Amino acid sequence: MIINVIDMVDGAGQSQKSYLKLAGDKHFVELCSMSNGLVEMKNQILKTAATKSIKVLRILGHGGPGFQNVALGKQDPRQTGYGSSSIMASNLNSLIEIGPYFAPGARAELRGCGVANDQGKMIRALANLWQVRVQASTLDEQMGLFHWSNVVEARPGTTKLIPVNPIPVEKGI
Repeated sequence: MIINVIDMVDGAGQSQKSYLKLAGDKHFVELCSMSNGLVEMKNQILKTAATKSIKVLRILGHGGPGFQNVALGKQDPRQTGYGSSSIMASNLNSLIEIGPYFAPGARAELRGCGVANDQGKMIRALANLWQVRVQASTLDEQMGLFHWSNVVEARPGTTKLIPVNPIPVEKGI
């Protein structure tokens, strides 16, 4: 199962969803502006997936060094105080329940710009929390769905970030 979490706040989410549907994806979590975006994301994922069924969890939204927005649009959660709508090192434990829903060999893709530009600290912590590979980009400006580049991968139990060639969306898993 592939689950696509899409931050719908700034309008780019609808075109991303349309493209993913054409590519054959069927499972979407759409999040609008809200103060509890992480809780809503987690609840919708747990409702959609069965234990050990998620092969790819793709999160699409704006990002920055050490954060991935899920229901905040282009805002920086460190400046707005709305960290509960972004994945950040300070709130990862609120997502621990998602871990058992990943299939063996699964991966999470955090497709916001520059998410890994905190020396990969947040994605390494998330990889250890969920016990899956977590991929993110170090590039500050890009189109996360269509032109994803400078991607690194964190793996559970390691401190090294591994450069990877991302799998195009059309290829699914």
